[in-house]
Amino acid sequence: MRSVYSSTVVRVTMFAVLGLGAASVAAQPLPAPAVAASPTGKLRAERPVYRVGDQWVRTDGVYELVRIDRDVYVFAAGAGKEFHLTKDLGVTRIVLDGRTELDIDSSPKFGWPLEVGKWGVGRATWRSPPPRPLVSFTGAVNVSWQVELSEDLVTAAGTFRTLRITQKIETVSGSFGGSGQQFGQFFLWYAPDVQRFVKAEGNLKGLSWELGGAARSPAPPVAVAPPPVQPRPEPTSPATSPPPVATPAPAAPPPPAKTPSVPTPPPSVAVAPRSDTEAPKITINYPLPDARLSEENILITGLVTDNVEVVRLQVLVNGVEATPLRDVGVMGRGVLVGALGALKPGPNVIEVIATDKAGNVAQVLRTVTRVVAAPAPGPAPTSAVPRR
Repeated sequence: MRSVYSSTVVRVTMFAVLGLGAASVAAQPLPAPAVAASPTGKLRAERPVYRVGDQWVRTDGVYELVRIDRDVYVFAAGAGKEFHLTKDLGVTRIVLDGRTELDIDSSPKFGWPLEVGKWGVGRATWRSPPPRPLVSFTGAVNVSWQVELSEDLVTAAGTFRTLRITQKIETVSGSFGGSGQQFGQFFLWYAPDVQRFVKAEGNLKGLSWELGGAARSPAPPVAVAPPPVQPRPEPTSPATSPPPVATPAPAAPPPPAKTPSVPTPPPSVAVAPRSDTEAPKITINYPLPDARLSEENILITGLVTDNVEVVRLQVLVNGVEATPLRDVGVMGRGVLVGALGALKPGPNVIEVIATDKAGNVAQVLRTVTRVVAAPAPGPAPTSAVPRR
């Protein structure tokens, strides 16, 4: 699928990062990590190459590259569980428990080498059942991607330098191919040092995982010096051996002097100051501020980040909690916002509240207006006065 670069494309975040096990790989080693600095000093990544047998240790299973179908890497984790990537690392198919949750015939091609600021958009066909009911859905979708930022990401397998990619999927409506309903959004973190995605977050099934703990390198063994070897004494003849000398018994030590007993004070306990005072940061990607919409329902999307961990996320529309489109139990330093809420005619208040592990709370409000078309005027009423 061709990537079309346009300044008018609405860009939304694609998270999901693929983590092939850094420690457990196949007999054929991966090539040396392709990490380079761009002329501007930014983090840059060259496109990796994987081989059959390479393993990808993730928190949702241990995936192995079982085959390469033309330009598609097929990773499998047991029966009925597959994750397909193009050679450009575009997510093209996800199978969970034998059910196809995502199937895109032509995933977008990332612009390699990757670096912050690159983006693209292309047309594709969604071939699996949509994750939620969509009005007049024909399968035609627009898929956009963007490398939003570089950051150090903490995972179960360690900390990695990463490039965060945001991807958005929306239906195509109208004869001119205009934008329709957004129903898919996810993020991928790619780590150039290990040439793999190390985390994924999204509102589509199969896109909430990170690199597994098995990929962490073991600690090196500690060398212990052997004890010194004592020289053995030379044997002597019995005729020349001196007679044994009696050694006097040591004198008993004098009893200790009695001292007045003083109670030992309890050890002082230092109260640790609250080190984390930074509240989470909330970014709402959709809807835009003061938007005017005609739909009865709205999909709220965005991202919440924190320096430690986000433990609670709430999305309210006019004080009523919206229906989340992702696993609400998945928390961390970066949490995707995805919720569906109902709009009433007129102004509506959208509220996103995030709480981190230290109890810091952040809140963002956004107002949108639902515009309802006025009914067409009927014929003028006839006069009831009788004619003379």
